[in-house]
Amino acid sequence: MRLTGPDMYNDAPFRASGPELPMTHSEKSKRRPGPAWLFSVLLALGFAGTAAAADDGHYWRIQTSVLTRHFHPDPIHNNHNHLVGLEWWLENDWHAGAAFFSNSYRQPTQYVYVGKAWPVGQSDHFYVRVTAGLIHGYKDAHKNKIPFNHFGIAPAILPSLGVKYGHLFAEIQMLGVAGGMVTAGFSFGGH
Repeated sequence: MRLTGPDMYNDAPFRASGPELPMTHSEKSKRRPGPAWLFSVLLALGFAGTAAAADDGHYWRIQTSVLTRHFHPDPIHNNHNHLVGLEWWLENDWHAGAAFFSNSYRQPTQYVYVGKAWPVGQSDHFYVRVTAGLIHGYKDAHKNKIPFNHFGIAPAILPSLGVKYGHLFAEIQMLGVAGGMVTAGFSFGGH
């Protein structure tokens, strides 16, 4: 490990090179949202405008991460990714959404997607779903941790198993071959 000084790309004071170290609070506060973050916010606002004009059969879901585990844990892995997701659902269980979180390497990450859910058997409570979209945020030394990450954006497909009761729901989401995440949230409006 060697120490490096400030440079034109990083206004942080001296840092050790080698495995990524946890960022200090002052380093985190200096981050600026990138264009993909802005695009995701605008897309979510677009969903909001569309949903406002929708029938009663359409509804919103908001969710957060409760637990994340990696199948092959590494001390640098982040298991507290602070996910916040917003989805707009149609009556036929097609949906679109955007999620914002800190990835396994503590980098701000966005996932914009569409998906479809299907009931398990005749159950009104259990379902499976698949989302597919674009993920942005795996950068620098970690850009090759997800496949097809060209130009900082990669395609992603995430299968989930969920349970819902009234307006509350919880899901187990598979994060490729890297790990899994438990999310929980609630639905509101329209249904």
